[in-house]
Amino acid sequence: MLFGRAAALIRSRVAQIFSSAFALAICPGAPAFASDRYTIKQVRWEEDYSYLAAPDAKPRGLERLKYIPLSADGTFWLSLGGEIKNRLDVIDNAQFALRSQATYTVYQLRTLLHGDLHIAKWFRVFAQFGYFDEKGRKPAPRSYDISAVDLQQGFADVSPASFARLRIGRQELPLGDLRLSDLRDGYNIRRSFDAARADLQITNLQLTGFWGQPVLNRKGLFDDRAAKGESFYGVYATLAGPALWASVDAYWLVRVKPNAVFSDGTARERRDTFGARVYGALGGWDYNVQGLVQTGRFGTGRILAYAATSDIGWTATAWPWTPRLGVRADFGSGDLKRGDNVLNSFDAPYPNTSYLSLTSAYWPGNAWSLSAIGVAKPDDKTTVYLGAQYMARASTQDGFYYGPESPISLAGSGARGLMTEVYSRVRWEPTLHWTLSGTMLYQFAGTATRAVGGKNVAIGSMSVDWRF
Repeated sequence: MLFGRAAALIRSRVAQIFSSAFALAICPGAPAFASDRYTIKQVRWEEDYSYLAAPDAKPRGLERLKYIPLSADGTFWLSLGGEIKNRLDVIDNAQFALRSQATYTVYQLRTLLHGDLHIAKWFRVFAQFGYFDEKGRKPAPRSYDISAVDLQQGFADVSPASFARLRIGRQELPLGDLRLSDLRDGYNIRRSFDAARADLQITNLQLTGFWGQPVLNRKGLFDDRAAKGESFYGVYATLAGPALWASVDAYWLVRVKPNAVFSDGTARERRDTFGARVYGALGGWDYNVQGLVQTGRFGTGRILAYAATSDIGWTATAWPWTPRLGVRADFGSGDLKRGDNVLNSFDAPYPNTSYLSLTSAYWPGNAWSLSAIGVAKPDDKTTVYLGAQYMARASTQDGFYYGPESPISLAGSGARGLMTEVYSRVRWEPTLHWTLSGTMLYQFAGTATRAVGGKNVAIGSMSVDWRF
C-alpha cells in the first residue's frame, strides 16, 4: 500500500531532514522569539527592521542579524536572512499515470541566503542567493527543481518620496492575491523575473506598473538567464475601501510567449488579461470574487477566453479552534472548436496553481471546480486544513491541462469529469523560525480521465522549514 510505503520512507528520511535543519537552530544565541516585531514574511523583501534603529531597541539572538548599522547615524545598515527547507514527497500514479514513471519518491532541498542593504532612506539593494537540489523525480528533475548556486533575486530600489518607489533588477513579482502572478513557492525554485517595477501609493490607492522577463532556471553555477522571446508587463491597481470590508483590484496584464502549447497547437502568443477582484470581510464572513477576460493573438488566430472565481467563508470565532468554513467555485474556459482560428483556452500568466486545485496540482485552464474547505487552529502554533473538491472539463473539445504546456489529450471522449479529491494538511510552527507540515491527499480519477487509462492518485508529503 502507498501509505505504508510512505511511512517507511518518511521514517528513513526524517533523521536526515531533522539533523540538517536542527543543526542550525542550536547555534548559540538563537531564541524562539526576540521581539513581537520580529516577523518572517513569505516575501522576504517586505520585511522592515528599521525599528531596531531606535535607541531603546534591544535585539537578541538572531534578531541581531536584522539590523547591522554601518554608519554612525544608522541610515546605512544591513539586514541578513535565509532559509533551509527539506521536503519529501511520496507519489503514486503521478498525473493519473498518464505519463511514464508514475510512481516515485522525491526529496528536495532549498537553501536561500539574502542581504538587504539600506544605503540611505531613499536607496536600497537586495540580493538573494539560492542552492536547490532534488533526488528521485521520474523521469528527470524539472528546470525549476534543481540548480547550483545562483542569483535568485538582485535588485535596487530608489524611493524619491515616501509614496513612490522604482525597482530594477532580478525580483519576484507577487501581484494581488497571487493567483495570476505567483511566487511558485510550492515548487523548489521560486519564480523570479528580470524586471523593472514602479509603485505609487496615493492615500488608499496603490498603483503598480512593471515590465519583465521570467528567469529560466538552469542547473549550472550562476547560469540562470531571462527566457528569450518571453515577456510580462502590465498595470495593477488596488483601491482599499473606506471600510475594511470592501477593497477592489483592477488590472491589465500582458504575457508574450514564443511557443505556447495548447490542444489546438503550438504558436507564438500575446495574451492580454483584463480583470477585477472585490474582496473583504464583514463580521465573521469573508469573500473574494474575481472575473477575468482574455484577448490577444495565438499564431494567426485570435484569443477569446474568460475565467471567474468565488471564495466565500465564515469563521466561527465562538467555536473551539475558531474554524473557517468555506466554499469555493472556480472556472477557466476551454477551447470550443479546434481549427476555427479562435483559441478559447484560458491560461493565467504565471499562476498559483491552486487556482483550480486545493493541492496546487493543476494549471488553470478548461476546467470548473467546486470545493469545500475547512481551516481550524487547535492552538496558536497549529493549523489544520481539510478539503474536498470536484473538477470537470469546461469544454469536451479541449484537453486536460494537468501541467503547463503539456495538455493531456482526451480526444474521442465526451465525458467531463476529471477528478474528485480529498485533502488534509497539518502545519505546525513551534517557534518563529521553524515550520513543519504534513499533507495527505487522494485523487479519484473522473470519467474523462479514466476513459484514457487514468488511475487514482495518492500523495504523501512532509516538509521541515527553518528560516531566520
